[in-house]
Amino acid sequence: MTVALRLDSMAVNFGSVAGLTDVTLAVARGERVVLLAPSGAGKTTLLRAIAGLEPVVNGSVVVGGRDVTNDPPESRGAVYLHQTPMLFPHLDVAANVAFPMRLRGIDRDDISRRVSELLASVQVSELAGRRPGALSGGQRHRVALARAIAANPQMLLLDEPLASLDPGLRQDVRQVLTRTHLDGTGMLIATHDLDDAVLLADRVAVLLGGRIAQVAPAEELFRAPATVAIAAFLGIPNRITGRVEDGAFCSSMGRLPVGGAVPHGPVVAVFAVDAVTVATGDEQAGVFGEVVELHRHLRHPSIIVQCGSVTLEALAPRPVPSRGATVGLVIDPSVIHFVPGTDDA
Repeated sequence: MTVALRLDSMAVNFGSVAGLTDVTLAVARGERVVLLAPSGAGKTTLLRAIAGLEPVVNGSVVVGGRDVTNDPPESRGAVYLHQTPMLFPHLDVAANVAFPMRLRGIDRDDISRRVSELLASVQVSELAGRRPGALSGGQRHRVALARAIAANPQMLLLDEPLASLDPGLRQDVRQVLTRTHLDGTGMLIATHDLDDAVLLADRVAVLLGGRIAQVAPAEELFRAPATVAIAAFLGIPNRITGRVEDGAFCSSMGRLPVGGAVPHGPVVAVFAVDAVTVATGDEQAGVFGEVVELHRHLRHPSIIVQCGSVTLEALAPRPVPSRGATVGLVIDPSVIHFVPGTDDA
């Protein structure tokens, strides 16, 4: 792939203490990569370091094939967009978007044409003559994105772009981000929100423990997290320690036949809520337990079932069994992911 951004063994301190210790990542031109991490993990610090706003203490930052590790922010070819975008209050929308092109000395007619294209791309053409104070939060985000693209950067660095928006505006800005044609620009979007990661990313880079722990398309990431710690961060609730031997996963729940390329020896079986259902009719339950709790979710309510020493979360059937009821559970072995080792989460 043609690389817009490459980070090699990059280290950045959190103030006076060690923070990001070994960050390696590549973003292709035209690609959207979501940097997914819990609060406090260093997402903002990483984006600011790429943009030249925080010092890099080790490793390198390469933007558009050029090592910019020691270059000033204005010479890096990367634009950093804060989660609360700032527009020039004395300029209207069109002039805000035109500003970075004016700095580069682009011809006035070309600026006018490009501004029209950019405003159309983020669906705010009708707002060209408005001042920022007359815009909604979602509109300001759109205009700020258009202005960032107008700078023609190699990389766009978006820091929690949806964090301060209500649900309606979040969806609005999500659509703009996914529909914006990036041409040769790479995009790195920092968020802690799992839904945003799934909906926005071509690939997701998980930042844990000061380094990139896994990079994968969202579907693959949730199906096959590389470690138990990643599975825990992703909210995958069922993590059972056991062993794989003689074609079966053996744990305190008993034996569960497995197939395919499964690691042998000590493993942790990782699987989502929808891999576990309550046995009905002629289905043969693989394990029995007591319902101890009901989790109410907007889309799929679930039940917490205590199966001896193991706690499982399963999709709630209709009608929902009452607390204290004994239920049989069916676990689909085809969607279980096995992580070698023991539970380190």
